[in-house]
Order: sequence, then structure tokens, then C-alpha cells
Amino acid sequence: MAGQVKHVQIFSRAIPDVACLKCCSGYRSANTDALIGAVAGELETEGIELIDSTYFLKDHLPTSGL
Repeated sequence: MAGQVKHVQIFSRAIPDVACLKCCSGYRSANTDALIGAVAGELETEGIELIDSTYFLKDHLPTSGL
């Protein structure tokens, strides 16, 4: 998951299925962070591991202080 996600755009035309309703029913807030967190949590329950978006770039990123 990389890039910008606006929850307003996602829900403006979406017709949720059972999986979506289950995923989104438990989050406390209706903001983008809560939505992404709910989706990430659901992916983890399915055995999908999310990694840091810079995982494959670490050797090319500047270190602290540069």
C-alpha cells in the first residue's frame, strides 16, 4: 500500500460487500489513518505481511544527519 488514499473518494461510490463491512465496522474514527489501519489489519489476518515502503530502498536513502 503506497500513495495517497482519501477515504471520502473511496466511500463516495462504493457498494460495500460483507468483507468490507466487517473490516470497516470496528474502526473508531472515520479518517484515512483509521481506514488504512483497518485494511492493514484485515490483510494481516489473511496472512499477508505488510512491510515498510522503503524496505527495498534502504541502501539508497540518506542516513540521519545528511
